[in-house]
Amino acid sequence: MNNKKNITCWSTLAGLLFAICNIAQAQLPANFPSLTVTTNYPPGVSDGYVFLANNLTPTNVGYYVMIVTNDGTPIWYRELTNAGWDLKVLPNGYLHYAQQIRALTYTGGGDVTHEILDENYNSKETIHGGNGYAAEAHDFQMLPNGNVLQVGYYLSEVDMSQVVSNGNPAGLVSGAVQEPRRQLHWKA
Repeated sequence: MNNKKNITCWSTLAGLLFAICNIAQAQLPANFPSLTVTTNYPPGVSDGYVFLANNLTPTNVGYYVMIVTNDGTPIWYRELTNAGWDLKVLPNGYLHYAQQIRALTYTGGGDVTHEILDENYNSKETIHGGNGYAAEAHDFQMLPNGNVLQVGYYLSEVDMSQVVSNGNPAGLVSGAVQEPRRQLHWKA
């Protein structure tokens, strides 16, 4: 039964992706990233889609999460106001991505909100950090019981002059946690 549900979810998602393929190609925004695919071993490329999120952009290119074919043809995309990470399909067939709300220079990531999209690409839930932790961009996992795990971090003030020569007496040190979160507000 669970395999049948997964096949149905994947079939629905694939059908929707094909249905909007022509629309997406014809109406790409001017700031959409130019995609170039280089294949060193064409027989090794499998069928399917590539899930991308750009978080570093040159001038005149926007931030996007996108699903493209193996040749770089856009199937679906969403423009973001800031950098995006971790676009993927969750075990229940919904999509997930993390959108930056504040950049962090020392981790290569940032504070984020985790966005869950339903089978029609509508926002299902926005998940922030909790329990005093800021949500971080590097991972988000949905467990079989519907609970989620996300990476978070905290900052502690440390007298770094006691640790290194000329250290900042009020340095901020970051620590990471993998935070178990409550079950999501909805059931798929």
